[in-house]
Amino acid sequence: MFLPITLTIPDQQTPRNIMGVDLGMRFLAVSYDSYGVTRFFNGKEVIQKRAQYQALRTSLQKRGTRSARKRLNAIGHRENRWMRDLNHQVAKALVNQCKQPTLIVLEDLTGIRETTERVRKSRRYVQVSWAFHQLRQLIEYKARLNGHTVVLIDPAYTSQACPICGQVRKANRKKTRHEYVCANCGYQSNDDRIAAMNIRQRGYMTVLESISGKPDMEGSSQRSHDVPSASNRGTKGRRHPKGESTMTTAGQGQASSVRAR
Repeated sequence: MFLPITLTIPDQQTPRNIMGVDLGMRFLAVSYDSYGVTRFFNGKEVIQKRAQYQALRTSLQKRGTRSARKRLNAIGHRENRWMRDLNHQVAKALVNQCKQPTLIVLEDLTGIRETTERVRKSRRYVQVSWAFHQLRQLIEYKARLNGHTVVLIDPAYTSQACPICGQVRKANRKKTRHEYVCANCGYQSNDDRIAAMNIRQRGYMTVLESISGKPDMEGSSQRSHDVPSASNRGTKGRRHPKGESTMTTAGQGQASSVRAR
């Protein structure tokens, strides 16, 4: 199920901190670590700005003049610089939250267009064509520069599997409300957070396999922490101990911390 990788773990020990990172558009990144801390990097402003760029491009393309083509080229360069700068900010913030040597687990986004949620053609440019590969490369570069290890895992079913009981069921994910509700054990949380939890778990299992050759189901003893879903509805499912959740808007500075109850 997992992609073939090679890991070098100092002293053949599992890293104390393992952080799973889910990349997307509604949230550019959602991270979940070994201490139950979840951080969200809001992509709402990104979607709005990309929509503005698209509208401007469409207007200039309709003109078809020489000056319009020159401006289109200039806008393309400007948008690319903006995207790269924002990806730098997100990658830096993700790596800086690791206060000790950390295993950062990312999805292998090869074929991202096939795994991204289907959207209307008119919205495809805004929601699908973000530079995910560039963001992943920046995270890898900054992580290794700071002494962390990066591993890539297969993204299949990370948004459909329950991190508590392991049930895989597409209907558990409520896309319109951005919630995940397990029909088996009742666990409920934000769907992007669920993906980050599963990504972290797969990274953990991959490390154990590289060390001992035998997978270990850490999920059976994992203490999980719930946070409000994107729709801010109350948790109806299984109750879990308090955890820390942080919301960061892309391009902003320090994020505020919220204790989930």
